[in-house]
Amino acid sequence: MSSPENIKYQLSPRLVASDVAGETVILDYEAGKYFGLEGVGGFVWSLIQKKGPVSLADLCGEVMVEYDVDEGTCMDDLQALMTNLKENGLIEVSS
Repeated sequence: MSSPENIKYQLSPRLVASDVAGETVILDYEAGKYFGLEGVGGFVWSLIQKKGPVSLADLCGEVMVEYDVDEGTCMDDLQALMTNLKENGLIEVSS
């Protein structure tokens, strides 16, 4: 089994997302729900959108440069974000 930082994540294919006034607005049209991400969350969403399946380690590398945060804090915060996004069906683990 892969370590958590090497698991690759991708966006759920059933979603539509758009940037609106500095916020990433995500629509899950099957569930009839919408979500909003700002700041680091929106930045991470755009990275996954641009890069396709991407690992937590790769995301953390980008976040550390953009937001000048240490690796431990970055990994902890990203793991929490990925868990939240996964629980809401916004991302999935890439096979």
